[in-house]
Amino acid sequence: MINELYTLSQAMQKYEISGRAQYRSYLPLPNVKKDAPCIQILLSKNDESGNIDVASLRSLPQETVKELRKYGDKQKSYPAMNLAALYRVTDKKILSLLGDLRSGKTVDFDLEQLKSWCQTDNWDLKFLRKYKNCFQKVPEELQEFLKECPDNPIFILFRQTEVFQDPAVLRQELEKCAFRMLEEKKDISTAIQMLFYFGDADKDPKKDFKTLSVILDSTELVKEGYSTISAAFTNRLNEDLLKADEKNKSSRQEDTVDAFGTEFAVIEEPMPEIKLPGGFTASLRTMFKEHKCQYRYGRIENATYPIAPATRLRLKSALEWVSAEERRNITWSKLDTGEILFAYPESKPSLSAGLAAVLQGPAGSEQSSFEGAAKRFLNSLREGKDPGTDSRSNRIQIFILRKLDKGRTKIVYTYNTTPEELERRGEIWWTACRNLPELPRIFESENSCDLFPLEAASLLNSAWKHDGTRVSKKFKPFSGYHGLELFFDDRPMARNDLSALLRNLEPAAVKLGRCAYHLDAISKTQEIFQKSFLLLGLLLDRLGSRKEQYMQEFPYLYGQLLKVSDELHILYCRVEREGNIPPQLVGGSFYSAAAELPLQTLAQLGQRMIPYIFWAKAYMNKNKSDKGKESWRAGWYLRLYERLASQIVEQAELKTKFTEAERAQMFIGYLAQFPQSDKQNSGSNENEITEERDGGSNHEI
Repeated sequence: MINELYTLSQAMQKYEISGRAQYRSYLPLPNVKKDAPCIQILLSKNDESGNIDVASLRSLPQETVKELRKYGDKQKSYPAMNLAALYRVTDKKILSLLGDLRSGKTVDFDLEQLKSWCQTDNWDLKFLRKYKNCFQKVPEELQEFLKECPDNPIFILFRQTEVFQDPAVLRQELEKCAFRMLEEKKDISTAIQMLFYFGDADKDPKKDFKTLSVILDSTELVKEGYSTISAAFTNRLNEDLLKADEKNKSSRQEDTVDAFGTEFAVIEEPMPEIKLPGGFTASLRTMFKEHKCQYRYGRIENATYPIAPATRLRLKSALEWVSAEERRNITWSKLDTGEILFAYPESKPSLSAGLAAVLQGPAGSEQSSFEGAAKRFLNSLREGKDPGTDSRSNRIQIFILRKLDKGRTKIVYTYNTTPEELERRGEIWWTACRNLPELPRIFESENSCDLFPLEAASLLNSAWKHDGTRVSKKFKPFSGYHGLELFFDDRPMARNDLSALLRNLEPAAVKLGRCAYHLDAISKTQEIFQKSFLLLGLLLDRLGSRKEQYMQEFPYLYGQLLKVSDELHILYCRVEREGNIPPQLVGGSFYSAAAELPLQTLAQLGQRMIPYIFWAKAYMNKNKSDKGKESWRAGWYLRLYERLASQIVEQAELKTKFTEAERAQMFIGYLAQFPQSDKQNSGSNENEITEERDGGSNHEI
């Protein structure tokens, strides 16, 4: 990731794109939840006694917490930090009552009874050691670091929180404030969370322990316009931290050159971390000296790949800029849980037309075709090209970041391309997706007529039952970025992908046929089949099987023969059985067997169709015109059946077993519309069928 971000940072510098630089130890707060909020502890100086009181406790909204930062690390920080509820409760009956108060189900309680439950101290010795670091060690470190910036608002907070170096003082103030809130019935939920930890009686208290995220604030800071939960405070402190760091660096002797040629003084501190919109934190690079396998040439951590502090800041700033919320679906998009795609032109990273939309498709209710999105991006890129520069120098960077576990992230896919290659690959992709005959429109929806590369994985991971419902969403053998590999690589994986897609689709073939005949309704979930058909056409194209060729070959014609057998069976049931259509039609009943043993099954199909063929020959001349029972249909289906059977017999080679590609061709043939030439040459009455373009015949139930 370092190399990708370094190139991006250079482009940002060249085009004067200012990322918001953040001091490396000024970190964002963790995500908050309803049962794990961030509580603002507002301090106030008592005019009478001169003591510092806790004026109020308030759970902050998630939108506010997203913008807050704390100085320090995961173990100790300031002015935001991890405290803990004051008392531990394990009695299930009491926990139930407290749970109702916390959730807001009730506001009725006995205050004295609540006080009687405050028995077991939840602040153990381990917690108190961390407490001391937060209220003493970090403030002292910050004051020393910011000694050249004594007017920074945080010094007001230093003075007011000095008294809380004694944990008993803060504890007393928090308890007093919480019970005052309960007495006044104000923000009961926050007061309960500050007072009580919901423990488990069966667990060791040392292991059954959770922290409570808080941020210290002051009424004096609020009056000055620098509340710690305001952007003014955050930005001011960050600026002063950066200034102090720059001054400290200038006083150190720069005796080392980093991997990019920048001189710097050796430092021993971890790489910066960035909180990404995917819900996890990424470090620019992680190594740990205790993991012996990570040693390289006798070196570990910073020594293996030295990066100057200034370079680290630029890399961090670049990642924060490219992953900003306002650049969603422009330079980044979320693929799956713990996976983020980054895609941007290195020469013009600030383009408003995003590559992410080309690869993943439009977001939400937006509508856009693959071809349209690609053209907008490429036109925007070419219009923004610097005059006199070689178009081949406009590189496009794509990489995918995945969260491996709580402490590690990794680039799992990276690709560097050019506008020319992107355009060429896009044209190949768009053309290949249309490697299909006309299919039933019943499966189409507003967003199903185009296949975007990053949609391929979800199709390959979607297995279907015989009834057309999805098997499970949990099993995902294909990675979320598999479509990118397919997009940028022509052949190697097409055969394996086709095999997987067929395994998913073939069980639902007969169900899809019934939907195409309008015998069964189609659900919104099943609209995904239209995109699966597009992927099927693309994979056949990658294997060299074009529709102009395969539509004349045995497997496809076989699928069409099964389809016309179904149509003839349906017409027979409408006329002779008063519309009572069985759950299994003739062609569909032979589908699975035909895919495995095509020649043997072909003979069995011929025997089974004899009575329907004799019936069609008799019915075709009766001049019936009832809707759905027209006699001309019998003649049309009969001619189709005879023509297809004749074409199959004339094939130079009738295979005893189908390859994966041939099975796919049969699947497509079973669902595809009959050729328009057959409809147009079947007589004036039969031309009515040309209006029925969304399946087989327009059967009404």
